[in-house]
Amino acid sequence: MKSIAYVASLLALASAAPGIAQTALPSFSEPSLSPDAATIAFVSGGDIWEVPASGGAAHLLVSDAATEGRPFYSPDGTRIAFTSTRDGGNANIYVLDLPSARLTRITYGEVNEELDGWSPDGKFLYFASSANNIGRFTDVMRVPA
Repeated sequence: MKSIAYVASLLALASAAPGIAQTALPSFSEPSLSPDAATIAFVSGGDIWEVPASGGAAHLLVSDAATEGRPFYSPDGTRIAFTSTRDGGNANIYVLDLPSARLTRITYGEVNEELDGWSPDGKFLYFASSANNIGRFTDVMRVPA
């Protein structure tokens, strides 16, 4: 397996070479493993994708002109909570029911909210928000899922 330093040096060398066409590489971030470890949800291009953990083709789960992020599977694996800027610019929390594809908005914050995860029983979502503080310090909050 190539080291990160080795790969970084190759990328730096390639970017410094004049006359060589550059191709943008896709960006994959914020991976979340399903409870059964069979599937990975991740963010790419501001959308949420899902791919088998064993490898294979990814498919699009959530797409909008807004930016989606921080996907988290529910403990039973039937839902994915995530943040989205789709309703006004601030990141709020949404839940996608995987079997029905039903999307539910959970929070209506006036500031960005940072999703942290599910409660073990799947009844609550935890997130960080500075909405209730004058100094905009962050509080950890819980909301019914």
